[in-house]
Amino acid sequence: PLYCTNVTIRGVSISSHGKNNDGCDPDSCTDVLIQNCVFDTGDDCIAVKAGRDHDGRHVNVPCQNVIIQNCTFKDGHGGVTLGSETAGGLRNVFAENCEFDSTNLDQAVRFKTNPARGGFIENIYIRNCRVKSARYGIYMTMRYASSGAQDGDAIPIVRDIDIRDCSFEKLTQQPVVIEGWSAAAQITDVTIANCRFPVGAAANTITNVARIHLSNRAK
Repeated sequence: PLYCTNVTIRGVSISSHGKNNDGCDPDSCTDVLIQNCVFDTGDDCIAVKAGRDHDGRHVNVPCQNVIIQNCTFKDGHGGVTLGSETAGGLRNVFAENCEFDSTNLDQAVRFKTNPARGGFIENIYIRNCRVKSARYGIYMTMRYASSGAQDGDAIPIVRDIDIRDCSFEKLTQQPVVIEGWSAAAQITDVTIANCRFPVGAAANTITNVARIHLSNRAK
């Protein structure tokens, strides 16, 4: 769906293995519900987007008020993904009561953008999700590799993210990666609370950030 309002996607099972085969990508939409769906994909399962680079900034339509509930994520690059096309801005995205389970799922919760993309990612809330298996648990980056990423001058804003009451049971890579662009362009105001991570998991990577709160980590 592109430039749409009042979108409901319910009870859909998607198997889309192949290059760049995402499952569902609401792009510059308002008031979206994705509920009771199953995703098994060759790229991102759900990717919330808002236009790409210069063209996206010219149109400047955000994607906002997105609810993702009771979905199952199998193979994919990212399960619940924000970006990488963020030019118009992404805000007010809520995901809850979802299950992630595949050793071929790269990143259960994925945020990706870079200085070619611009825009913003803000007010994102994820709760009560179960990651039975994946490579990475939570992965946020402003250094997403794509054409022109190192040369862009439209640095995005990534802030106000709350992830809580989630369990991460089997991760073959890191539980948490958060990387801002630079000391002057940071990811800010992220809370990860009451989440359970595997005992003996690899160390987290957290760089170029401010006001990152990891609290009540369960074993």
